[in-house]
Amino acid sequence: MKGGAYGTAVHNAPALSRVASVVGTWATVGRSITEALVRLLPLLCLAACDSSSDTAVEDDDLDVVARVGGFEVPESVLCDEDATCYVSNIVGNGADEDGDGYLSRITPDGVVLDRRWTSGVLSLDAPKGMAIVDGVLYVVDITRICALEIATSTPRYPTAVDAAAFLNDVAAGPDGTLYLTDTANGQVFAWDRTGEPEPLHEPGTLDAPNG
Repeated sequence: MKGGAYGTAVHNAPALSRVASVVGTWATVGRSITEALVRLLPLLCLAACDSSSDTAVEDDDLDVVARVGGFEVPESVLCDEDATCYVSNIVGNGADEDGDGYLSRITPDGVVLDRRWTSGVLSLDAPKGMAIVDGVLYVVDITRICALEIATSTPRYPTAVDAAAFLNDVAAGPDGTLYLTDTANGQVFAWDRTGEPEPLHEPGTLDAPNG
């Protein structure tokens, strides 16, 4: 699917529908991939919290075949076409520009391929939503979008989104255009992966979009 999305972030499904209403019909192109991930991802449980905490996922809620711990405020999971899964770790406060964030790589059955895949390669503050286009993984990071070539782990120069306040997720359209949600400003930005991301509407148009 050249120019298209190879993966779909899988957090906050209700918010995804709100973004889709603004962006248009980009989600239909990745429907077959999304359906495959829906079947795959219930097998994965990210045990970021202690099992005794009130927020822990109960085994009765999921068909769990692996419980993977050790993540640090995991925010999103994204799987590529080869079923490698990527986890964004905020590590602390989601708005802190502290350089502590990182991405992990794991398999669907719970094998950790690289706990701190991006450490020492790509500086991240509080990485959140991700998307993959043409073999490049894009991740939003507060007020910028960072990129890493998956095959070679080669970083690309981050792109600042000066008008954004709190980027929370990113999704790819059928032509490879990336759509970024800004929760704090109630906006969606479109980025053709060249130049500057452009807002699709005025700030405050949406109510805290997240997905």
